[in-house]
Formats: sequence, structure tokens, C-alpha cells
Amino acid sequence: MISKDSIAAFERIIEALFKTKVFKNTPDLVVTDIHVQPVLTDSYIYFYDDDDNLLLSERANWLCDLDRECLYEEFLKLAQASVKKLKEKSFFDRVNILQPFSFVLVDENRETVNEIDIIDNDTIVLDDELLKGWEEEMDSFIDNLLKD
Repeated sequence: MISKDSIAAFERIIEALFKTKVFKNTPDLVVTDIHVQPVLTDSYIYFYDDDDNLLLSERANWLCDLDRECLYEEFLKLAQASVKKLKEKSFFDRVNILQPFSFVLVDENRETVNEIDIIDNDTIVLDDELLKGWEEEMDSFIDNLLKD
């Protein structure tokens, strides 16, 4: 079960990631994807760069609170909520990494499960809520154009 405490804990882990030597000592670090791998067996979250180099491993005892049957679905919701909160606080505008980059949820084989979020001030992500009714509006627009 996802709690406010686990969302806040994951926020702190992301903040810790950007305080590591990798990000502090490399000006304008170019990483296009940060792979996030939750592992229930040892209650750790692992972060890897594009080349599968380990950036950070952090113990997360609250992982045990997530439903084992739908770990990735629950973790995805938790991670998206945490990243959203950090974006609202403009956290990613203050870190030493070039944008755009994304957080990607990966499984035990480091295969992509789902994208957590894209961090880019110049990109707008179209989600289901924004696209509701879009098809009908486009059909109406085309019909009006063709009438003239």
C-alpha cells in the first residue's frame, strides 16, 4: 500500500541520488535515462545510468509494504507521485544534469517496465486527462474545415 510516508521517503532517495559524487563532480552530466530498480528480496532501490553503471543503492524498508503481486504497478504510482512533488518544488531545476532526461522503472533483468516521468522544462507530456475528447474535437475541426 502506498502511503504519504513512502512517497516522502522516495523523494528523499531521489534527492540523495543527486547529491552523490557522480552528479556533484561531473558538470553538465549527460544522462538520458535513470533506471530505477526496486528489489523486494533485499529491500533496496537501485539507480543505474544509461550504461548500467550503478549510481546509487538505497535501503527502502517500506518496499515490503507494497503488494508483491503488483509490485511494479504500485511502485510506478509511488515513484510518479514522488517525482511530481519534486517537480512542483522545482527540484530538478537545481540539479547538475542536462535536461531532458527520464526516470525509467526496470525489472530484475533491467528490462523497461514503464516510464516513470520525463524531466524537461520544454516538453509537455500528454496524459489521458489532457487527451479526453481530443478525437471528437479534431473530427469536428476537420468537418468544419471541409464544409468551407
